Amino acid sequence: HSDINPATVSLLLGTTYDILRNYSRLQKPGEFPSSKGLDFPIDLDAEIFLKDGPSFFYRHLPFWGAVWLERVIKILIPLLIILLPIFTYLPVILNLSLKIRLGRLYKTLKTIEKRFAASKNTDELLSGLNDLENRIERLNVSAIQSKELYDLRMHIALVRDQLKQAK
Repeated sequence: HSDINPATVSLLLGTTYDILRNYSRLQKPGEFPSSKGLDFPIDLDAEIFLKDGPSFFYRHLPFWGAVWLERVIKILIPLLIILLPIFTYLPVILNLSLKIRLGRLYKTLKTIEKRFAASKNTDELLSGLNDLENRIERLNVSAIQSKELYDLRMHIALVRDQLKQAK
């Protein structure tokens, strides 16, 4: 029956296995109970039980503990398969996101430098640097990634010094 709980199947098979596993002269060891010669479909858990015998947990733990532990394992393994790659690649994705945002800010800084070389209008360029620093202040960056942020601030200070010297 498909509506029988797999834990009940294991319990029934365990009892049947204990009673019928002792062979007689008519059967060889391990020949009965088995799934051979059945006219009806057999439950997957029952087939595994008949092929391999009781699981490690059913042999060494009480029934309720074995059922509970097997259920937890059936939940944890797929969860780990899903979560491990996510946690592996999440820092890489976050770091890439920061590099893209910093790349845009560096592009703005480079534009300011090019405009300085071409026009020498320092007041407008200094206000552009101030706007750039304000954008940097609004960035949320972890302590580990703050080095890149301080590097950008150092480069902004370098450009600001060049602008002030040209004034």
